[in-house]
Amino acid sequence: MSALASGLEVWPMDLSAPDLEGAVALLSADELDRAARFRFPHLRDSFAIARATLRSLLASYLDVSPRAIRFAYNTFGKPSLEWPDGGFEFNLSHSGNLAIYAFGRCAALGVDVEEVREMEDAFEVARRFFAPAEVADLESADAAERQRLFFTCWVRKEAFVKARGEALSIPLDSFRVQFLPGCPPCLIDADGSLKRDWQIHDLPMPAGFEAALACRNGPLHVRIMDADAAAGVLLDAIRNHP
Repeated sequence: MSALASGLEVWPMDLSAPDLEGAVALLSADELDRAARFRFPHLRDSFAIARATLRSLLASYLDVSPRAIRFAYNTFGKPSLEWPDGGFEFNLSHSGNLAIYAFGRCAALGVDVEEVREMEDAFEVARRFFAPAEVADLESADAAERQRLFFTCWVRKEAFVKARGEALSIPLDSFRVQFLPGCPPCLIDADGSLKRDWQIHDLPMPAGFEAALACRNGPLHVRIMDADAAAGVLLDAIRNHP
């Protein structure tokens, strides 16, 4: 696969499918240490496969060995490439058995995916963390749609926060997103002005998941890769690993 030329590319990945033993062999020592800290085996395995897939995808863009890639992390834990310099942004997120990876030539990039699930305290969470206008929109929505719309709002906000690379040091009520049906997924400052240098993209995902991508000064076109493509890249990396 050639280097990323333009646009934004998103790769969905089923974390339950690939060869776990082969994936673990692609990880660095610090990633193995991080995996070992997970209390539950399924979380450890998902982390290992997710990181091995990230390495494999980056390696395919950059034409290097997956294990040769070195990551740097900012104060809040957002990863970037220490070596080699790919000249592009990347981000990943996973929920349940689904992971998504995003790559693009833009100033900043963030992605988030969430499995839609019943949350009895969704309104309490919204009132605590969302902007007042978002809470009002959620309360005005059709009751049958509120659970899904809660997660639509959440992933759009989280994608922006992740793109900024400042984690939850950015209060979630300091900006808002539009998420009601028919509303474009734009970012709005506390003063009501549009964040015109940012774009929010909804990402088509399997039923039961909501996902969004945020990018700053980036291209508008988003290419969603085939659902099995990332697993194929990982399996190729495993087969070619010495």
